Amino acid sequence: MLIPVREISPFMTTRHTEQKILKATAHPVGTGPYEVVENNGFHLQMKAFDHYFGLRGLLDEVEVFIWPNLTETDNLAESLSDNDTAAWLSSSLSDEDYVSGRLSQVAGKPSDNLSEMFLERGGYFLLCDSRSPHWHTAEHRRWLRETLSPYALLQHLSEAIRPFWVPGGSLLSSWFHTIEAGPACSPFISSSLCAKLRLAYHDQHPEFPMLLDIMQEIMCQQGILLEGVALNYDDWASGKAEVDLWLGTVNFPIPEEWNVGTWLLGSPLLRHAISGGDDALLDQWETQWHAETISAEQLVRETTSSGWLQPLFHRWMRLKGPDRARGIHLNNLGWFDFRSTWIEPGP
Repeated sequence: MLIPVREISPFMTTRHTEQKILKATAHPVGTGPYEVVENNGFHLQMKAFDHYFGLRGLLDEVEVFIWPNLTETDNLAESLSDNDTAAWLSSSLSDEDYVSGRLSQVAGKPSDNLSEMFLERGGYFLLCDSRSPHWHTAEHRRWLRETLSPYALLQHLSEAIRPFWVPGGSLLSSWFHTIEAGPACSPFISSSLCAKLRLAYHDQHPEFPMLLDIMQEIMCQQGILLEGVALNYDDWASGKAEVDLWLGTVNFPIPEEWNVGTWLLGSPLLRHAISGGDDALLDQWETQWHAETISAEQLVRETTSSGWLQPLFHRWMRLKGPDRARGIHLNNLGWFDFRSTWIEPGP
């Protein structure tokens, strides 16, 4: 039976397609040896799939729980402490909460042995928005780098958590780039009656409020009001805010260098800033990147030397697993990699 084209609603077709995509994303088919049983805003449950080419996962079941604030869910934390198969990721809890011991029954103590620990493949950064009137000269961007350098911020971290934070000279810990040397000056004249900067960050990260407090304290000492603007992640990633600065963090999966380049040139937020608003320069970088005549390391060198992108820290990523777990690891994004994990039988 043929249906006239005029009887098909484009809106209905698009909506139906979007619904199918959302469903496939939440409950994908072809996930390998595990089947997604439940997936919602706080709970992901996967069970071993018996028909995966005659193979079976080492774990019968994997569950991921997400709580907005684990420190406010004592009853759930206690229930996890009784579970001898529970694992904890450092990305799920702020370092201040970790060292405080309030959740030692789940996360353990800083003195405990960890299943794995490595320096993150990425890091925290500041981004100068090219649409702001305050960063149009290199002198102003150098002033920002001097004022909110990782070493200046590190002095304001509590001594208990400083070992977890390593000042960064680039996006990857194996690289080192510096802002181009030269004079620096504040974007605000001394007689300014309203010295104010706005900094955006996404509201789903446990460390950003602490970093914002430190930056506000440092700016206040110079007579500058730093206003924090909390955004949902989608608005933050798309650069949808009228602000002067962006605070962020990023980790890169393997291959790391290639993903650095695609992130710099493909992220809407980064595209607003890394070229200083020079569309011709951005187009040139994209052409060179696709032609493989410029590397990710060269792109980062360009953006950091100009001061538009200012790396801050690399953080030690940590994983605490149950004593009976074997082959437990973190992946580059800081998530639990359970592909080779198995639980040793108890007595």
